[in-house]
Amino acid sequence: MNKNKTKKSLAKTAIKSLLGGLFICGIFPKHNFALDATFYAVAEISAQCTVSGSVMSFPAYNPTNPSDIEAFSVLTVDCTNGTPYGVSIADTPNGGSGRYKLVLVGGNIANASDYLLVSFKKNNSSGSAMINDTAEISATGTGSPVTAGSIYGVITAGQTGKYSGTFNSTITLNLKYGS
Repeated sequence: MNKNKTKKSLAKTAIKSLLGGLFICGIFPKHNFALDATFYAVAEISAQCTVSGSVMSFPAYNPTNPSDIEAFSVLTVDCTNGTPYGVSIADTPNGGSGRYKLVLVGGNIANASDYLLVSFKKNNSSGSAMINDTAEISATGTGSPVTAGSIYGVITAGQTGKYSGTFNSTITLNLKYGS
């Protein structure tokens, strides 16, 4: 073997080893890149509300008693915080003169002896009449259930010729909310 060839071969191997070692050790500069980016995060809370009314339970009605009888239904509203709302009675009066009929259980709404007439007002006896979407009880939601107000009911005195028994009716509330 030729000594010159061996020296050249050894020199090439030494250079390759040196360069490889320098590369592995990081002596040659590396190129690192950094890039900043952003993203958009969004969430939405939809306005939501619920309403309930307590049972309006009148004391026993005596047609010979000259006094009206009264009862209240307390309204509880739970709306998303900051949501404005209004509660009214949705039903159209079925008893004339803004009054509703409480019908004898098993009775006929068309027979005068089978119903008692009741009127509803906002909050108390001097409040506005509450009939089909008028006289709203309104406020703004707090995110928790709150007492929004009361519906005042009165059965006027002097309704004679009625059968004895339980008189009732389901009254529908209308809840409007949002902007």
